[in-house]
Amino acid sequence: HAGELSPGWTTAPFYEALPLLELGRYEEAVNLLSGLDVEWAGLGAQATLVLTHVRAGDEASARTVLEAMDPDFDAFAVGFAHLALGEIERAFERFSAARELTDWACLAIHHFYAETWAPVRDDPRYRELVARAYRAHRLEPPGGGD
Repeated sequence: HAGELSPGWTTAPFYEALPLLELGRYEEAVNLLSGLDVEWAGLGAQATLVLTHVRAGDEASARTVLEAMDPDFDAFAVGFAHLALGEIERAFERFSAARELTDWACLAIHHFYAETWAPVRDDPRYRELVARAYRAHRLEPPGGGD
């Protein structure tokens, strides 16, 4: 009902798309995410759209969305899009280029997209990314960030 109460609030369709993605309702998630700009999330909606296309088996559409994403604007989101496409080295190159980790990046690392992060959970670069997310919010990383 958030969309009805506040039709200009772009967070509502973004948050609606996340469970649709996890439920495998890709067409509905694509419809919500296509052309969606969620200011506080940088390019998070676009990165999620890339992931949705990948999970739907439409790599061509995923790459089209990725090509339109500006890594200078949101290197983390571009990195996440590469991760969604299975391009782990390119993903970590972008993650390391991210000057700061925004709220969406921190949510993406800690709460969303578990299946997408699974292949890199044991990678030391992922652990450093998690530590950066903690430090971005002035929190002590698990294990002291080591």
